[in-house]
Amino acid sequence: VPSPPSEETADAILDAFASAASDRDEVDLVVLDHPHRRLEALARGRGVGLRTHFVGPASREAEAAWLSTASTALLTGDAPISGGLLLRSLGYGCAPVPVGPGAAPIADWLEAIGCAWARPRDAEGIAEAIEQALDRAEVVQRARQLGREAAGRFDVPALAAMLEPSIGAGPAAA
Repeated sequence: VPSPPSEETADAILDAFASAASDRDEVDLVVLDHPHRRLEALARGRGVGLRTHFVGPASREAEAAWLSTASTALLTGDAPISGGLLLRSLGYGCAPVPVGPGAAPIADWLEAIGCAWARPRDAEGIAEAIEQALDRAEVVQRARQLGREAAGRFDVPALAAMLEPSIGAGPAAA
C-alpha cells in the first residue's frame, strides 16, 4: 500500500489481506505510511498484526525496493499520489489494484491505457485480486507486461519526443 489509506479503506484491505494470505505465511502487507495505532489494532484483530508493517513514507530508493518485489500495489486514492508513483509501479512490473471509492480516477486511467486487471468493490474483491497477484494469474502477468510498456511511453526520451512539436527546438543559440 504505497500511500496512506483511510480507516475505512484500511479496514477493507486488512479483511482482504487476512482472507487472501491466510494460507500464505510468506506474504506480508507493507504500508508506506507512519504507524497508526487504530489500523495496527485492526490488523491484530484479524490475526495479521505481525504480518502488517507500517514502514513510513519511503524514499525513492526504498519505494523502488518495495514496489519491484511486491506482488501488487493496492492504490487507495485516499491520499494524493503522484502520477510518477503510478508510472514507477507499472515500470517495476508491479500490477496495481485501485481500491476504495477514492481510487476511481486511478482505475479509469489504468483502463484507458489498457493496464486494468482488477477493480474490486469490496473486501472480497480485494482478496480475490490479491490472490490472483500471488498466484501470478495470466491476467495479472498480462497487466504487468502492458504496464511496463505503458510506463516506457512516459520515460524522458519519449516525453521529449512527444513535447518537441509543442516547444520546438528551443531558443536559438547565440
